[in-house]
Amino acid sequence: MVNSFDIFDTLIARECKNPKDIFFIMENILNLKNFANNRVKSEEISHNIYKINNNLDNIYSELQKILKVDDNEIEKIKLLELDIEYKNSIPIISNINKIKDGDIYLSDMYLSNDQIINLLKKHNINVNNKLYVTSGGKAEGSIYNYIINNYKLDLHTGDNYVSDIINAEKFNIKTKYTTISKFTDVENFLYDNKCYVFQKLIRKYRLQNPYDETTKEFTLYNQQISYNIPILIIFSQQIYNIITSENLDKVLFLSRDCCLLIKIFKKLYPNINCMYFYSSRIINTNGGSDYQKYIKENINNKSLIIDLNGSFNSGRELYKKCLGYYPRCHLLQYDMFKEPFNNLSYLIKNIDLDFFLRSKYSNIYNNFGKYYHFIEALNYDLDGTLIFYVENINLNYYNENNEKYINIAHRLVENFIQDLQLKNIEQIHNYKEAFLNIYSLLFKNYNIKDNLILDPPKILSNNLIKKIYNKN
Repeated sequence: MVNSFDIFDTLIARECKNPKDIFFIMENILNLKNFANNRVKSEEISHNIYKINNNLDNIYSELQKILKVDDNEIEKIKLLELDIEYKNSIPIISNINKIKDGDIYLSDMYLSNDQIINLLKKHNINVNNKLYVTSGGKAEGSIYNYIINNYKLDLHTGDNYVSDIINAEKFNIKTKYTTISKFTDVENFLYDNKCYVFQKLIRKYRLQNPYDETTKEFTLYNQQISYNIPILIIFSQQIYNIITSENLDKVLFLSRDCCLLIKIFKKLYPNINCMYFYSSRIINTNGGSDYQKYIKENINNKSLIIDLNGSFNSGRELYKKCLGYYPRCHLLQYDMFKEPFNNLSYLIKNIDLDFFLRSKYSNIYNNFGKYYHFIEALNYDLDGTLIFYVENINLNYYNENNEKYINIAHRLVENFIQDLQLKNIEQIHNYKEAFLNIYSLLFKNYNIKDNLILDPPKILSNNLIKKIYNKN
């Protein structure tokens, strides 16, 4: 028994949103007005003539008549299209991982076998398996008739519900409908806001999800790349704006929430003085002279303290005692009802976030709740709560969260930042609006129970804390 796979948008996708975007890229490179429309028109003409035997050569023969260019020029333009298709192609890893030796590929496409094989080779997809290419064999069903007469076919996987699913099932072929390649809500949001490179980078890594789509690991990976990482990038942009507008010279990212944020920020802004600052509610309450010295040595009136979710309530008096003033702090999410002290700012107040989500999703909101914990959980560190700080050594309690899932989130960020560059990430100007939009899309697509890491860090009881301190 063998399985068959569609190629485009099943095993290989494009970075761009629409197939026609490739032609607009070419139009800009060639500086040919209306090239994209003429390229589409030539394909329509060619398809009407050649039907399922249509191919790129036939298309370009018709395009040559429209553009009125010589053979050498049309060949250069055709090679340019192949080059741009090649560069804009990205693998859909979770589907590729399902391919076995002896499986077959079916594609309705105007590219030739050799041209498609070049794309398969680029993404390390098994090219020893048989490839069948037509310009409409799946759409009209003829290729399925051929396949069932020549193979013992178990399952066909594809993204086109008509040609891959309905038409295959007419021949009693079992099917698997895959939608992984479809633009997500967040990718559409970035695209609509003209953040094209940002969108392409998120899409590229989302489609590199190595886990089977039925697993919890697949879900967690998607949550991290589709929601948390875009939020951390946007928040990093706001942090940098605060630093430059207020003439600050150092950023301290509080443990443990900021363990991933600092990696993204440092990659985007390598020239900014950054520090991962060890902190916890426990150490703020029970920290001794060594921890107070640590505060004094690393924070001054030109420093900015960053945290993801909280109020800086447990630490503010300790820091004022050490420094003589409340330090400058900025939070992604402020979790108290009362207004913060003068030197603390935030991107969003959790009560306002609750109100926003409740008003937007009033019919389902009661089934959710405390949604701001979702992002906090996607940023859990592998270290446990800081208990002691003695002689410049930090001692942590055991990690109370699921390290298996935390490792997935951390590995993804480590891989992602390899491609992350400030020059390739468009500036978001309305940070709050972007944050609320992405958060609302997270809320729309996932129940709070879908967060696999979400086991909020347990605040150790006062009695347990006393036992720990007395014991040590």
